[in-house]
Amino acid sequence: MKVRAQGVGLPVWIVLVWVLLLLPGAGWSQEENGSDNATDNETLVVSPSFVDVGTFRLLPGESLEPGSFTVTVTGGPQAADGQTSTFLASSDAVWLTLQPTSGTIPGTFTVTPSISEFMEGTFTGTITVISELDPSKSADLTASMTVIRTPGNLLTVSPTQFQLDFTTADLSPRAFSVSIRNADPTHTSFLWSAVSAVPWLTLAPSSGTGNSSATLTVDPTKIPVLADESYVEGTVIFYSGLSTEPVELVVKARVMTVARERLTVFPGSLFWSLERSADGLLDTASSQTLLVISQEPGWFATVDVAFVQISVNSDAEVPGATGRSGSIQVTPVDTVLQAMGFGRFSARITVYNATGDAYRVIPVMVEVRRPGEPISAPPISADISQTSSGFLLVETVDTAWLGLILTAPALTVNYPTQGLCVQAGGVWMDPDGAQGSLDEACSLDQKVYLLVAFPDTVPGLVYALSPQHANGFAVAFQGGVKQPGADDFYYAAGPIGSIPLGPVRLLGLQGRIIVSSRVGRSLGDAVEVQRAQINVRTIEGTWLVSETYRGDVYDYGAERPLRLHRDPGTVNFVGTWGDTPVVCRPGDGMSTLYILEFSERGVPYRYEITSLTSQKMTGRWTFRYGASWETFEATRVAFQ
Repeated sequence: MKVRAQGVGLPVWIVLVWVLLLLPGAGWSQEENGSDNATDNETLVVSPSFVDVGTFRLLPGESLEPGSFTVTVTGGPQAADGQTSTFLASSDAVWLTLQPTSGTIPGTFTVTPSISEFMEGTFTGTITVISELDPSKSADLTASMTVIRTPGNLLTVSPTQFQLDFTTADLSPRAFSVSIRNADPTHTSFLWSAVSAVPWLTLAPSSGTGNSSATLTVDPTKIPVLADESYVEGTVIFYSGLSTEPVELVVKARVMTVARERLTVFPGSLFWSLERSADGLLDTASSQTLLVISQEPGWFATVDVAFVQISVNSDAEVPGATGRSGSIQVTPVDTVLQAMGFGRFSARITVYNATGDAYRVIPVMVEVRRPGEPISAPPISADISQTSSGFLLVETVDTAWLGLILTAPALTVNYPTQGLCVQAGGVWMDPDGAQGSLDEACSLDQKVYLLVAFPDTVPGLVYALSPQHANGFAVAFQGGVKQPGADDFYYAAGPIGSIPLGPVRLLGLQGRIIVSSRVGRSLGDAVEVQRAQINVRTIEGTWLVSETYRGDVYDYGAERPLRLHRDPGTVNFVGTWGDTPVVCRPGDGMSTLYILEFSERGVPYRYEITSLTSQKMTGRWTFRYGASWETFEATRVAFQ
C-alpha cells in the first residue's frame, strides 16, 4: 500500500520565505558566485592528474618495467552515517596496471607501467576514477610514455613529469619513486647526481652509481599559494657521467583552498531503543563510541542529563587531558531509565576544544518501548553547532530541524574618541549607549555580511540577508556580478561574536543551500570567515517497499512501486502506491520526518517515516489508528 510520482521544480516563493526565516534569529552564509577560491567538497580529486612516465631508449627486443607511482584519491560525495565512501579505478591502456582497482576515499592505488619487447613510439593512456556513491562524480589521470629503440648510452629518468593537486585540508607530503638508468643495459657503472631547483622538491638519495631508484618528496607547505590557484612549476635536474644531456624531472603543483573544521566528532548522533519486559525489567544498553579529532591538542566533553554516562579516552599521558584525537564511550544508565517510564528521552553531548571557542553538539536519544512494541528509529539529526571558522557540510532532510552557529570574528582597535575612530575609517561601537562606560570599541572591519545561495533551485542568484533592506534580504550577486547597492546590504555594522541560525525547518527546499559569513569594509573586499553547505534531501522519488506484518515480511517489487512528487505550491508530496493515490505531509521533524496516508477499501493506512537517506527510508506503519505498529523500509530506485 504505497506511493510515488515525478518531480517538479521548487517555486521561488518557497526559497524567499525560507530566506526571511533566517533573518530574525539567525545568520549564516555562502555563495556560489563569490570571490573565494574554496573548492566544491563533492569534487573527486586524483593526484597526480598527469604523469609523463618518460622517454626510454631500449635495445631492440628489450622489455622493461620502469617503476610504479602512487595515485591519491580524495573528495567526492560524502557518505551517509554508517556507510563508507569508495572509488573504482580503471585504465584504457594495457601497458598500465592498477593495484588495487577499488578502495575507500581518501585512499591510494598503485600504477605500474610496463614496456613490452614490441612497443615503440609514443603511448598515452587514461585512468578513470569514479565514486561508487555517485558514478557521475569522476576524475581522470593521463599517463604518457615514449619508447625509442636504439643502442648506446643515454641517461633516462622515469617519470619525467608530475601534475599534483593539494588542498589546505591535507598538506601532508607526497612521495614518489623515481627510476634512474642507462638505456644501454651493458653499461651500469655510471655516476649520477640530481639538483632540485625549488625548496618544495627533494630527492633522496641525490646521487648514486649505476641503475638506481630514488624517492621524490613534494612538500605542499612550501609551495607558493597563488590567488588564482594556478599551477607552480618546479624541476629536478639529473646529471651523469654518460656524456649525454642532463634530464629534467618537472613537477607542476598547486594548493587549493579548502577550510578545515577545527573539531570533528563522528557519528553526528546516537540512538538506543530499549524494551521493558512485562515484568518491568529494562534491556541492558551497550556502549557506543564517538570518535573525536581536534586540530589543536586538548578537548573535553560534557553531557546534560543523568541517564547518559560518558567516558573520555585519549592517548595523552596527563590525567584529565586529551590529545588531538581520541574517543568517548557513551552508555545509557539503566538504573536511572528504569524510573522514567515509556517514551523517547533526549540528551546532548557537547565536545569542546581546549580553549572552549569551538564545540560540536551530538544529540542523543534513548527510546524505552513497551513489551512487543517495534523499534522505530528517530529522524536523522541536523542540529549541528560549530563556532570555528572554516567549512561545514550538513546532510539533512527538508522536514528536519536545523540549527547552526557561524562566526564573524572582528578586528577591533582602541581609539579614545569616536572622531579618531571615524577618521581611521572605522565604525564606532557603543553597545550600552553610555559614553565613558569602557565598552566602546572601534571596528575596522566595519561590516558583517551574510550571503545565501540556492544553486539547484534558483541558479545564478546570491542573496544578502540584511535588516538594512525593506524585505530583509536582497540580491547581492546575479550571474557572478555584484549588484548596485549590495555593499549596503550588511547583516551587522560592526563586530558580533557569533551568528545563530535557527532552529529552522527547510520545508519546500531541496538540493544544495550554500551560505557564507564575511567580514570587511564592503562586500567587494569582505573576507569569508565561514561557509556551510547544506545538502537537503526530500522523499521525492520512486521507492520499492518492504514491510513486516505479524512476523512475516512482504516485499512490493517493481510491479508495485511507491512514487512521490512535490505537490505544486505546497510543502506536501503526492503520488501513488501501485494504483492507490497517496498523500505525504511533513511530520514534526522530531519524532517523525513525514507522514504518508491513504485508504484502500475504506480502511485508512498511516506510515510514519523516521529515517531518510539518499537511498533508503525506514519507519513504522499501522492500518487503524491506535492499533499495533509494524515496521517498514524502502529503497529509492529513482529520484524523480
